Parts: sequence; structure tokens; C-alpha cells
Amino acid sequence: ATPSGGYHLIYRCESQIDRNLKLAESKAGHTWIETRGEGGYFLTTPSPGYTTIKHDLKDTPVITERERELLLTLARSLSGQPNKTITDNATRSGEGSRPGDAFNMRHTHDIPEMLESNGWINTERISAGGQHWTRPGKQIGTSGTLKNGCLYVFSTNTDIPPGPHDAFGIYTYLMHGGDFAAAGRALAAKGYGENSSATDFSNVHREDEDWPDPLAIGAELPNVEPITREMIPEPFRDWVMDAADRMQIPVDFIIAPLLVVCGSTVGTSCRIRPKQKDDWSVVPNLWGGIVGPPSMLKTPALTEAVNKTLGRLEVAAREEHEEAINDYEADAMLRAAKEKAIKADIEKTAKDQRQGRMTSKSLDELAEEYKKLKAYEVPTERRYKTNDSSIEKIVELLEQNPRGLLYFRDELIGLFKRTERAGNEQDRAFLLESWNGDGSHTDDRIGRGTVRTDNLCISLLGGIQPDKIAGYLHGAISDSDNDGFVQRLQLMVYPDPVGNWCYQDKTPDIESRNRGYAIIEHLASMEVQGSDIFEKPYLRFSLEGQEVFKQWLSWLETNKLTNRDEHPVILEHLAKYRSLMPSLALVFHLIEVAGNGAAAQPGPVSKNAALMAAAWCQYLESHARRIYSLALDIGQAGAARLSEKIKTGKLGMRFTRPEVVRKKWGMLTRKHLVQESIDCLVEMNWLRETMPSSGDNQGGRPAAISYLVNPKIFSEGTESNAPKPPKLV
Repeated sequence: ATPSGGYHLIYRCESQIDRNLKLAESKAGHTWIETRGEGGYFLTTPSPGYTTIKHDLKDTPVITERERELLLTLARSLSGQPNKTITDNATRSGEGSRPGDAFNMRHTHDIPEMLESNGWINTERISAGGQHWTRPGKQIGTSGTLKNGCLYVFSTNTDIPPGPHDAFGIYTYLMHGGDFAAAGRALAAKGYGENSSATDFSNVHREDEDWPDPLAIGAELPNVEPITREMIPEPFRDWVMDAADRMQIPVDFIIAPLLVVCGSTVGTSCRIRPKQKDDWSVVPNLWGGIVGPPSMLKTPALTEAVNKTLGRLEVAAREEHEEAINDYEADAMLRAAKEKAIKADIEKTAKDQRQGRMTSKSLDELAEEYKKLKAYEVPTERRYKTNDSSIEKIVELLEQNPRGLLYFRDELIGLFKRTERAGNEQDRAFLLESWNGDGSHTDDRIGRGTVRTDNLCISLLGGIQPDKIAGYLHGAISDSDNDGFVQRLQLMVYPDPVGNWCYQDKTPDIESRNRGYAIIEHLASMEVQGSDIFEKPYLRFSLEGQEVFKQWLSWLETNKLTNRDEHPVILEHLAKYRSLMPSLALVFHLIEVAGNGAAAQPGPVSKNAALMAAAWCQYLESHARRIYSLALDIGQAGAARLSEKIKTGKLGMRFTRPEVVRKKWGMLTRKHLVQESIDCLVEMNWLRETMPSSGDNQGGRPAAISYLVNPKIFSEGTESNAPKPPKLV
């Protein structure tokens, strides 16, 4: 360790070490990593301020020439200068170039072509680690990253072993099975190496004043599976399809929230035990949401699925409650008179018994009558949802509504931010605990006393914009503050817009809609009987349905959850599908039972319900991947958004990061997100970083780094292709 906080990595090498090299620089041009070779020197222990961390000069490790090349290649991949590529050939000067050095000098920029010709797939995704590539035999996932002439391989299932590789290393493994001697001989035979015309390095890429061609900015979302007509429960099918068609919105925007509503109305009244003998129970409590820009009519869709369904139940419950309150208050005087009379009877009976006289009623009988009279509680209103409430009030509502509640927010981001504020940590923990649907909660306050609920079950539903959830997810993942809140939003969907929009003006299908309303009302009043008074009601799968669940769970555990190529946040999300599939199966089954108008107790969960639930899990996984891609590829998505603003002239030809932050554009509201987006555009040749000159700082705050815009981005496609509005007559 050095006095300035740096490090010296000292080694011996079996080959000659030439001149000093700069391997990695910061964006500002400051040296991060460099070597000392022939003619160079460095200080070390026992010089003042230097300390030894490992080994000693007398036992300095010895590495091979190839190991040194890989070490230098890896160091170069860390450079913050994306437009400056220094290949292994820079380690040589004069006429004594080796074939591998010459190959690197000529072909470092041909690495993408080398990989593609050997079956590697360019994912078009770029992050801070470089360009993402997928190995042969796979269609998705990241097997390696390419940056600054260094391919860093992660996968063990490829001809190129894990670790950093330069162009010569890639060529050697792909064409010569890793035999570097054979690769060197083959290249020498082709004219690469010492005193060969192949060592003419005049065309080596260098950074100069000419702008390179800007690369295409790709920010396409992963594909999602569409909702098919068969995936909508038959009793809801015509209603949902009609409503979506009239509003010209994705069917997903109605059916996904509707299933959350159904799970909420069932709540804790019925569970499912997914295994035939095990007592593992799942409450069909669902969290979900719809993701889309402001123009996609999220609010009307949620109104159709939530406000119009639960709203009807709430109106009926409110009227029933008002009638019960009127009866309660009307009987209040009578109860007061009875209470007074019973107190008098108790005093008289006690006196008569002391004097040995006979009484018509015993003291115990009178005490029982008094208890029944005092037990006459104030009627409570049946509640189905709340839009905003304190945790203390929710506990009180849950005590009065043991089935559970739906927490409905038109904009979920408001709830997310509220639970993250200092002092609201307990609110967030409370909501997380309520997801399972089978917990309990006791609230003790001096003024309000003790309020307890034995059925802590809260469903969650709302809408959110893509850039809002992207920023939220990115913060949770990058700040290591991922507590699983978003993973619980299992029914969150982000569908494509309606492809061929057409004007619609037709009468709603009242019959199918009323049928849907009746089914939800049936679910809200359905009472499933338990096997005994001490056990909470539950259903199991039928024998055929059990086999479907067994095969599905085995596939999830052995194929999905063991995939090491997946991002941890995706695995955490898929792990919660263990309870999602049986929850959906129970909801689908009860919808079918209610649709048949059956008044008897529902039987085992059917095979059809299990198959539909499995199909939904596959569908929801595709939407989850799209949503998480907003955060995992947020630099690319932000770069796409920033590139749009640049092309429309919103920032001029030179700008700084603070200028972008102040604009508060979607996905570009936080400093680190803006910087990631700018860095991506620098790598894609859209921008060039310029350091402030000494004259820019007049003794105050240091001037910010500015970015020049590549004028070539305006050379094509600047004319607007936007359709002109029709002429109205």
C-alpha cells in the first residue's frame, strides 16, 4: 500500500518487460492503473509510508507471459475512457512484434465479428460492464461482456474459458482449442509478427478530433406473452373483452386487477393446501398493478375492475350499516330501561336471599341477562377496500373485517415513497407482513387501548408509470435495500399498447357485466366450512389437479430456481410463485363455482383451475422480466430517453449533468441515473466529455464537466415523420 492510498502489485515474469504502460484512465484522463517496465522505477517498503500487505520482495510471485497478458487485458477493461482502446500491441515498440501482438493491433475492433461468426449473440444490451453477449446454444442471458477490447467470460459452457481475453486469446480458443503456440505459428505463417508487412499499424484506432459515427441506441423492451381468451375465467370473459374493446386498452389492464379483487373478497375465508397430506396452507391474497404511460387509460381500467365492482358492494354494505345503526339507536332507550331494571332486580334479589326469602330468578340468571344486554355492540360496517389509512386504523378495520381488505391506490408510487420516508419503517414492515394473509397484529396505545387482529390480510393494487417503477426498482437493487416489496406484486403487468386502435362507440354488454358483478358478490358472501371449529377453512386439489401442481412445482424448483445465470432479483420473484400458483388456482376454482350458482360447499380445486393457474404463472413471468428490465437496463433506457431530448434540441450542443437533472424528465431525475445514461451515450459515440478549463472556475464551486453533442446525429432523420392531423369538416 502506498502513502496516497494506492497499491503496488509486484511480480516477476518469465519474459522481458518493456517500457512503462498506462492501462486504465478515469474519464477525466487521470491514470488509474499503469505498469513499470524497462527504465521505470517505483518505491516500496521500507520507504516511509509504504506497507506490505502480502509476500515480500524476496519471495515475489512469478507469472507466465500469458498470465501477464491476461492481467493487463483485465486492467484495460476497467478504463473509464470508452473511446480509447489500448491493445496488447502497445506493449511493444520497434520491429520486434510477436504474432499475437500484431493480431491484437489489427483485430481488436473485429472482436464482435469474430464472436458472431462463431455463434455468439450480441444482446444489444450495454451496461457499465460493457456490451453483453450470449454464448452459443443459448438465446437469453449474459455469458460475457465486451469492453475496451476485453471479453470477460462468465459462463463455463463455452470454448472460451471464464476470465478476461484479448483478441488473440479469443482467436486462440476459437480456432486452435487454446493452443497458443499453434495459434502463434499459424499467424506467423500468415505474415503476422516480426518485420512483416502485417505489422503496419497505421490503421490502429486512435482518439482524434473527428467524430465517429454514432451507434444506434436500442432500448426495446423484452417481449411479453399476450392474454388469450381462454386465460380469462369463463364467467368474466365476455364482460372483460367487451370493456377492453370499448376503451381500446389491453385486456390485461382489466383482468389482472379483477383477479386481485377476487382474491381480496375471498381473503381469509378459504385457504388452499397445495399438497395432498401436508398442512402447508396458502391464503389467496394477491398483490398486483398495471404499468403503463399516462396515455394508456390506467385509471379507467382500474375503475372498471375495482370501483365498479367493490363500489357496488360498498354501497350495499353502507345502506345495511345505516339501517343497523338506526335500529341500534332506536333500541338504545329500551336497552337503557332494561339495564336499569336488571340492576334493580339484582339488588332486590340479593337482599331477599340474605333475608331467606324466595326469588323468581337467581343472581346468576340476572347477571347473565345483564351480560347479554351489555354485549349488544355498535354495528360495524363491512369494508372491502381503503385508499389511504394509517396502520392503526387498518388494524381496527381488520378487527371488524376478518376476511381482509384491499389497499387500492390509483398511483402506487405514492405509497412506495411514503413507506420509505424516515419514521414510516413500521408501516412498510406491516404491509410486508400482511402479504401472507395468515398473520396477526396487536396495536397497543395509551389512548386507544389494545386493538388486535388475528387475520392480518391486505391485498394491494394500483397503477404506476414505467419510469417511476424503473427508478424505484433501480434504487432498491443498487442500494442493496431490496426487501422483497416489489416481488410481492406478482400480478403486476406491463402489456403492449393496443396494436390497431380503432374508434369504438357501442352499448356496454350489460348482461355479461351484471353476471360478473353477481359472481364477485357471491365470492364476498361465500362461507366455506372447516373440518372442525378450531381449524380455518381450506380446500385441496382434486387428484388430477394435484398431479398438475406436483409437475409444475417440480419444474419450477429444478429448472427456474436453480438457474445461476439469472439475476438474483428475478430468482427472488420467481421463488414467490410457489404460493402464487395455488392461490390463482383457488381463485379460478371459486369463480367457477360461483358462476355455476352453486349454493353447496365447493369441492376440491379442479384440474382446469390448476392448468389455468400454471398458464398464468408463465404469462406473469414474462411481464415480470419486462418490468425488472427497466431497472436492470436502466442506463440503456435512460440513454434512449436522453437521446430523444438531445435530437429534439432540448439541451443544445453542449450541456452538463446538472442541467439534465433539473429538467426532471422521466428516468432522468436522479444524479446517478443521469450519469449512467450520459456514460452510455458517450460509449455509443453520441457525446464527448470535455473537462472545464481553468478559466471556467472563478474561485467558487468547481465547474461541472460538460458534454459535447456529436453533430452527426442530426445528419439523417431530422425531418419529422409525425402524421399530420386530419382536416375536420
